[in-house]
Amino acid sequence: MPVLATDRGKQAHSVGEPETMKEFHANLAAFPELLLYNDEGEINLRLFEYRLPIVRSLIKEYHRNDISVFLTIEPTIGEGEPGAIPESVLRNDEFISQYD
Repeated sequence: MPVLATDRGKQAHSVGEPETMKEFHANLAAFPELLLYNDEGEINLRLFEYRLPIVRSLIKEYHRNDISVFLTIEPTIGEGEPGAIPESVLRNDEFISQYD
């Protein structure tokens, strides 16, 4: 979650680390996690499950630093940007089941 903020226009900081966020008195972090799927609506659960312990660990780190986390799961087709899920995919019962 790299965000840039300036300190009186002199220096740029990455506000992705809890310690840096506290310097700016931030107490809430948005944390998007991608859920990759293909044209047929098959979700790459292996990748999602692989990343789950990493995500949990990062969230716990933010919580230890008194920063709340707004977690969003962002379905993304292939390696593209998150966006609307196509109708053809939404009709795939397996996609809905895996998504839930």
